[in-house]
Amino acid sequence: MSELRNKAQVTPYIILGIVILGLVIAYFAINPLKLGKTSETESQFVPVQNYIQDCITSVFNDAVLISSMQAGYITVHESSILVL
Repeated sequence: MSELRNKAQVTPYIILGIVILGLVIAYFAINPLKLGKTSETESQFVPVQNYIQDCITSVFNDAVLISSMQAGYITVHESSILVL
């Protein structure tokens, strides 16, 4: 009988979790993220953002290429590390 009582104590928390999850999903469904809309101040940073994204893409592609040629490993040689 105590096992049934323990299950009954957990049920309200499960229901509360489902309700909270539903509210979060409903909030984002009603108020979608403004992904395509940029303000005037944000539009001045678009060239910088594009440059950074291109740089990250280039470095990522190089890393994938190197790791694919070396069985998934990328080793950094001590002589190639730049010390400032």
